Amino acid sequence: MGRPPSSESVRAAFCGCPVIRYPHRDALRQALDAPDTARPRIVVHLGRVTFMDSRGIDIFIAAHRATTEAGGWLRLAAPTAPVMRTLQIVGADAVIDCRETLRQALSD
Repeated sequence: MGRPPSSESVRAAFCGCPVIRYPHRDALRQALDAPDTARPRIVVHLGRVTFMDSRGIDIFIAAHRATTEAGGWLRLAAPTAPVMRTLQIVGADAVIDCRETLRQALSD
């Protein structure tokens, strides 16, 4: 496991709400907007999220594309079993880096 990047280089978002669905889309999208820096790195902690609909997945895919195009990355940390299952069903786990723990997500 590599050493964690400095806190200046990684932006972390913690989803405190147990559900990510249509009404939450704007707040989630704003939290995931790639900063105007080279190589944006974003980690989203999903340890408290028990449900996510297709809007949440769409937002994560768009954020992944934006960060990747800017030379950075998006990682999902500690997704719960139901959220991970949803990501697997649609194949998003093959596109977006999902890590079991926050520590792993912050490691290079």
